[in-house]
Amino acid sequence: MVLACRNPARGEAAGEAPRTETGNPHITATELDLAALDSVRAFCDTFARVGLPPLYGVVCNAGVSAGGMPGGPPFFPVRVAHSDARALATGPGPGMRAHCMSKLCNLYCAYEMAELLADRPVTVNAFNPGAMSDPGFAAPAGNALVRGATRVLGAVMGRLIGKQGTATASGAALARLVTDPALATTTGTYIDRGAPASSSPLSHDRANARDWRASMAMTGLSESDTALHRPGGTATG
Repeated sequence: MVLACRNPARGEAAGEAPRTETGNPHITATELDLAALDSVRAFCDTFARVGLPPLYGVVCNAGVSAGGMPGGPPFFPVRVAHSDARALATGPGPGMRAHCMSKLCNLYCAYEMAELLADRPVTVNAFNPGAMSDPGFAAPAGNALVRGATRVLGAVMGRLIGKQGTATASGAALARLVTDPALATTTGTYIDRGAPASSSPLSHDRANARDWRASMAMTGLSESDTALHRPGGTATG
């Protein structure tokens, strides 16, 4: 297992517990900052150079949502439209709206990649851990009283709307999605805390999902940088 972390030293420290619990010494940390494409490319070069076993699975995780609210679905409905994406990606905007848009784009990416990689032994799924209040990632703004009240309210609302998750339960569900042979062919699916679920109608808009090339332009990627690139040809879709 490779822990991809912005701070390798903290990553190595985080890997100590699973190494001890599992008895598996092959848990390492490698520097990766997903906000910097140079770091992403350097990580790929390092991974290929150190002679690790073939890559089996990639888990992309985000732990904090806008405004310090726990990660996962927003507690209160926020309306977003695909047309908001470019404006939110290129400039400041309302935090929760930007957060919800990022989750919508996650679904577009998962569904479209699953479709375009259907002829390869690759599965792509989206995972929702639920409203996470126990890891302590949230950092609400305001004084101590406001911060405390926000955390309590978040936990209560998560339970009331049935979207509460915990690090232990959701972590186990995510691990199962990656490792359980029974799910080896599950792809293009939205998994809510371990169970297949229906995402919003907007997330299934195929025309919007096919706009993935726009993100390539915004990040300066070439087709050869994508998983869809085929040697001797170009990306499809």
